[in-house]
Amino acid sequence: MVDNRTVEVTSILSYDEANGIVYFISNEEIPRQRHLYSLTVSNPEDKKCLTCNLWDDCGYYSAYFSKNASWYILNCRGPGAPIYSLNEAQTDNYVLLQDNEELRTLMDNTQLPVKRYQKFTVSGYDLWAEMFLPPNFDERKEYPVLFDVYAGPYSQKVNEQFRLYWTAYLTSSLDIIVASFDGRGSGYQGEKILHEIYRKLGTVEVEDQIEAGRQFQNLQYVDKNKMAIWGWSYGGFVTSHVIGRGSDVFKCGIAVAPVTDYLYYDSVYTERYMQHPQDNEKGYNDTIVMHHAENFKKAKYLLVHGTGDDNVHFQHTADLVDALTKAEVEFDLQFYTDQDHAIRSTRKHLYNKMTNFLKECFDM
Repeated sequence: MVDNRTVEVTSILSYDEANGIVYFISNEEIPRQRHLYSLTVSNPEDKKCLTCNLWDDCGYYSAYFSKNASWYILNCRGPGAPIYSLNEAQTDNYVLLQDNEELRTLMDNTQLPVKRYQKFTVSGYDLWAEMFLPPNFDERKEYPVLFDVYAGPYSQKVNEQFRLYWTAYLTSSLDIIVASFDGRGSGYQGEKILHEIYRKLGTVEVEDQIEAGRQFQNLQYVDKNKMAIWGWSYGGFVTSHVIGRGSDVFKCGIAVAPVTDYLYYDSVYTERYMQHPQDNEKGYNDTIVMHHAENFKKAKYLLVHGTGDDNVHFQHTADLVDALTKAEVEFDLQFYTDQDHAIRSTRKHLYNKMTNFLKECFDM
């Protein structure tokens, strides 16, 4: 039986045997948050949220307990700058270890994206999206939108963790709205949503990104003719399938190190979600991006891969290049010699390449 509840205990951290108290992290308040709870085993009604009202601008916590559960290191991981403290479990006493005050001051004097959350009804579910809006956002204007996608099984893009990276530059400097959406197959929203993707990689999660894109087009501040999507690894797989569907929602796509056929990916990972190929022939066939090569003519597409990738082997990109070439699709290709899945040593070149591609896509 699949449970309809959306509250999840994401990790059980420690058990205080002397006092009969278990400590755990849960998203009970809202799926994108993580809070620390205590529960008395002899009285399950005696459950306390230890962090819900602890610090402002903190909604996503992790913790590490001592052996006897009398002390713990608490980490506020966002949405504000991270905070670390040493806490006594049986009291409210704590010692602040790091408050990142210098970073906070720097952020206060810097134009940074504004984060907004919104629910969309997709495929019968009310699902969360997050948007990073330009610092001087004006709802009367229309902005280009970049979907930042991963969408792998049990993943979560919409959360309150602190992060500043390439997409923050796109929003702050180029006035591009960067959005993420957690559709079917994503984690921390209950077993029912999670198991929608079982044996069906490359289907429902792709459909939900497209439908979310359509609903974004109806927002008054979105330029519906300037929408793009990008992702890395599984996100590149989803991006490629989205472009391959030929939906006309996304005008451009960037796929970095994408899986293009799950028959040729890590067997332990793949069979966990897809079972054995002999037991799910249709499911495996549906993962093949090359089947949709003809539809890539409807969008601009940048394909990136490191030739030394030991996770998603370069064969995935080579097979897709072959299919796109045979279909006479014009596309952009960037490979990095001997680079692995992370493409670490050529990151600057990679992000410049992707930025310039988006500028061209959005006529900037």
